[in-house]
Amino acid sequence: MKRHLLFLVLCLLLGQTSVLAQDMGANQGTAAGNTAGWPVTAGGLAEITTAWTSANSGDSNSGHTNAQCGANCLSVNTAGYSTATLLLNQGSISGGQVVIEASDSTGFTTATYNLPGGRPSQSLNNNSIVPNYNYQYNFSGGSNTVLKFDCTGWTAIRARLNTSFTGAGTVNVGWIVSSSPGSFVNVQNASLDIASSNIHTAIGDNLQQVNIFADPFTNANPLYVGGSAYGGSYSGTAASALQYWSKSYTCTQFKTVQATASGNTAIWTPLTGNKWMLLAYQIQVTDNATLGSAGVETITFQDGTTAFGFGTDVYIPATALDTELQGYSGPWVSMGQFGYQSSTANNALNVNLGTALATGNVRVNVCGVEN
Repeated sequence: MKRHLLFLVLCLLLGQTSVLAQDMGANQGTAAGNTAGWPVTAGGLAEITTAWTSANSGDSNSGHTNAQCGANCLSVNTAGYSTATLLLNQGSISGGQVVIEASDSTGFTTATYNLPGGRPSQSLNNNSIVPNYNYQYNFSGGSNTVLKFDCTGWTAIRARLNTSFTGAGTVNVGWIVSSSPGSFVNVQNASLDIASSNIHTAIGDNLQQVNIFADPFTNANPLYVGGSAYGGSYSGTAASALQYWSKSYTCTQFKTVQATASGNTAIWTPLTGNKWMLLAYQIQVTDNATLGSAGVETITFQDGTTAFGFGTDVYIPATALDTELQGYSGPWVSMGQFGYQSSTANNALNVNLGTALATGNVRVNVCGVEN
C-alpha cells in the first residue's frame, strides 16, 4: 500500500515539473530586437551594427528622419535604458565625422537633439582613455573607439554620418544599450584624462573664470593643476594685470645681496628675456652699521630705476652698536600669491639705499619666480 502511494506522489510531482517546464519555455520566447526591453542579454540589448564606406555620401541635415537619412544613420531604440555604447571600428580611411543625436520618437520624426557624451571613451587599441565631450566625433583611421552616452529618458538615439570619408577602408558601427549605468572608466596601466564639458580657456592669469577641469578634446585646455587666487574685480577702473583669477606662485628663485653704497645695488638680474616676480623679502642691518651723521636710512626696491612701493626705514646712529646687539633684523614679508612682477624683461631688481653707510652693511634676501 505504501509503495503504491509513493509511486502516485512521484507521478504527480513529475507531471507538475513537466507542466512548469512547458510554461517557462512558452513564456521565454525568442531573442528580442531593439524595439523591446525583454528579454535582454546580460542586462542589455544585443548589438545592432552597420558598415559605412566611402560610397556613403553622408547626411549633414540633423532635421532628417531616419527614413530620409537612410544608410547614413544607425539608430537604436533606448526607451527604458540608461546607457548607450557606440563602437567604431575605423579602417584605412581619412576624414569623416559622426554626430550622435537623440529623439523622443523611434524614427526621429520629431525634434532631434545633439547628445553630448560627457563621459570618457575607451580606445580598444591601447587601452588609453580618449575624451569625447562633444556630440561630434572625427574619425581616426586605423583605430577602434568606444563612446558611451547617457540615454536616460530618450526614446531613441542614432549615429549619423555627418560628413563622408575617403579611403578603401570601412567604418564598422555598432550600438549596445543597457539598463545599467555602465563602467565609464576602466583603465589599467594606462593614462587617464579627466575633464568636463565646460570649455573656458587654457591656464593663464587674470581670468574672469577659473577652468578647473577643462575640455582636452583638442588638447588645447589641460587639466588645471594647482590653485588660483582672486585679485579683485576692479568694478571701476580696470587693472588688467591684477584683477580676476590668476595662478598662485611659489618661490623657486632665492637671491641675497649686501648693500653699503647710496643708490641702487642689483640683487636679481633675470635670465635674458625674462621678468622676475618678487614674492617675499627680508631686510637686515648689522649691529656695526653707522652713518656719517646719525639718521634714518630709507631702504627701497626698484624695478630697474623705478621704485614700486615697498620701503623700510631704519634709524642708524653715527656710533656702532655692535657691543649691544641692537642691529635690525626684519621679518620675512610676504607679498601674496601674485607678488610684484617686473614691468620690463631684463630689468634688474635693485635695492636702493638713501644714504651710504660709513660702516656695516644692509643685507637683503628675496625670493620669487621668473616668467
